[in-house]
Amino acid sequence: NPIDDLRFRITQSRDIRAPNLNDLFAPGVLGHGSITDPFKGNITAPYNSASLGNTALVPEKADTTGLGVVYQPGWFQGFSASFDYYDIRLHGAISSPNATTIMTQCYAGVTIYCPLIIRDSKGVLQEIDTKPVNAATLWVRGFDIEASYRTRLDSIVDTWSGDLSV
Repeated sequence: NPIDDLRFRITQSRDIRAPNLNDLFAPGVLGHGSITDPFKGNITAPYNSASLGNTALVPEKADTTGLGVVYQPGWFQGFSASFDYYDIRLHGAISSPNATTIMTQCYAGVTIYCPLIIRDSKGVLQEIDTKPVNAATLWVRGFDIEASYRTRLDSIVDTWSGDLSV
């Protein structure tokens, strides 16, 4: 019966990853640079930077679905093949954007980045805080195909010992 040679699998999970200690409490590194400021007509503006942790981070959450089939034919001992489909959707992924990403994304209307840009009362750029944020949504789906063959070496040559895996 060919169905005896097949195994099916399905997985549905909710996966959670909490921010690590560095994401939350990095002590900070100060720096400075210059950046094109699209809010001010694309002038090049100097800024100070602070790269530090963010205690407002929340855990990342992913919904994962996997469907697969494994074929181990009885007529071909030691052979196995699998075919899997996966779909992973990650929400609130923790990312550590650089100053350029923060500026361009805020200008594009992604408001989570805007509080990281600090200006004085006249609107002059003062600082860009490059700290981790729950900004990214990632979605990946695809297929994974695998095949293997394993046999004892003495089935090939009587005097050999061990296993052969391909």
